[in-house]
Amino acid sequence: MNSPFFSVIVPTYNSSEFIVETINGFKNQLFKEFEIIFIDDKSEDNTLEIINNSLSNASLRYRVLSKPDKEQRGVATSRNMGVDVAEGKWIVFCDSDDIFDSQKLEKVKNYLI
Repeated sequence: MNSPFFSVIVPTYNSSEFIVETINGFKNQLFKEFEIIFIDDKSEDNTLEIINNSLSNASLRYRVLSKPDKEQRGVATSRNMGVDVAEGKWIVFCDSDDIFDSQKLEKVKNYLI
């Protein structure tokens, strides 16, 4: 598979309350050449289950990673972990309670090229 244009890195921690809206923002993107990398920081709710259920039948390229250590490390460590595994040409950060407008990635791409 070709490398995506964008790697969208989404740190999560106990995000079950709003992660579906965040995911729906990705599903509605007009520009589709991106991957989503969710990095979970030891959520104690059902965030991971919601992510997997919401995306299991979607045509989006995504990965869900959990930090290997036992302690929470915070959003910066999550972002760095996402950057380490990203395959996209460009990195985009999205917090787990943010919603991308349907034209977000398309507008950013047009600005870049």
